[in-house]
Amino acid sequence: MRIARLLGVVSVLAAATLSVKAEALNPTMKVNLPYTVTVGSQQLSPGEYVIREISHLSNVFGIYKNDGRTLETYVHLVPTEQLNASPQTDLVLRNDGHEYVMDQLWFEGQTTGFQFINPDVVKSRQQERSSVQGHAIKSGL
Repeated sequence: MRIARLLGVVSVLAAATLSVKAEALNPTMKVNLPYTVTVGSQQLSPGEYVIREISHLSNVFGIYKNDGRTLETYVHLVPTEQLNASPQTDLVLRNDGHEYVMDQLWFEGQTTGFQFINPDVVKSRQQERSSVQGHAIKSGL
């Protein structure tokens, strides 16, 4: 009888551990964009969005509207590292003086984040505006 109870507790703990790992493997954040933001080659209008990892193996994230029900776009992100764990979940935007561009994602407690890949269209616009200094805007999420 004790062995059966012990096995039951172990299986519950194992299930809880697996659900936590599944959550960690599928990072999600809600963000309210106060202005138009460029991601990839698409512009997102101001509003509430959910950014959720679609494929952990290829680092593909979907950006959804309507509380995660409508896919607006998907992007392939590159993993990046920092020395200290992020104190909060952040979406870092870059402003080059003319437009806001999604730059990085960081999740609370993680040293690994994600860098957005700028397509050729955005890169060429950045080169045209190279005289304008960019700055990062962090929004705690």
